[in-house]
Amino acid sequence: MGLQPKQAGLKNGLRVLSVPMETESVTALLLVRVGSRDESKKINGLSHFVEHMVFKGTQKWPTTQMVNRIIDSVGGVFNAFTGQEYTGFWVKTAKKHLPLGLEFLNQIIFKCQLPKEELERERGVILEEIKLRHDEPMTLVADRFVSQIYGLTQLGQEIIGPGENIKKIKREEFLKHLKYWYQPSNMVLAVVGSLPAAAWKKLLKKKATVLLISREN
Repeated sequence: MGLQPKQAGLKNGLRVLSVPMETESVTALLLVRVGSRDESKKINGLSHFVEHMVFKGTQKWPTTQMVNRIIDSVGGVFNAFTGQEYTGFWVKTAKKHLPLGLEFLNQIIFKCQLPKEELERERGVILEEIKLRHDEPMTLVADRFVSQIYGLTQLGQEIIGPGENIKKIKREEFLKHLKYWYQPSNMVLAVVGSLPAAAWKKLLKKKATVLLISREN
């Protein structure tokens, strides 16, 4: 008989899902319910831009290099993605490093610094990404198909946004976006892998409660 997922809701509104598996690794995925369909035409592309920027330095790890190295140093991997209705951030490590993985998510989501020099540098990265998407026929057809199906509604917007927006979006827009959408009540934390019952209880009592309480402004 397979191990059953466990769910819990914390006082801060965060929903936590545990999916036990007999593995030596564990993955923590934080989903935020915000994507391109929640953006006005003026800021279309902001959710994806934010996804990039949270890795550019945090309160504890001030530089991009330090953020990248902290999970690499324990042999783990991490990444993020943006969709029409959600933005996701995940980290995978050996099971003994789960506390570090949760701290990593806490730092990039609630302690990100959004340094201005990195913001300007990342504009160029995303503009190049837009060019690459437009140079790939399969990707371009898929994007155009979605825009034709949903027309001028927000679901018809490209997740990456138009280049004109990426060039103009200001740091203040990032701060507003984070403050409004990146709240525990708008998130789900899923932990998948080797997580015995005792570890699950500890996660709920300590780490998850400490992990995503509120954003400091």
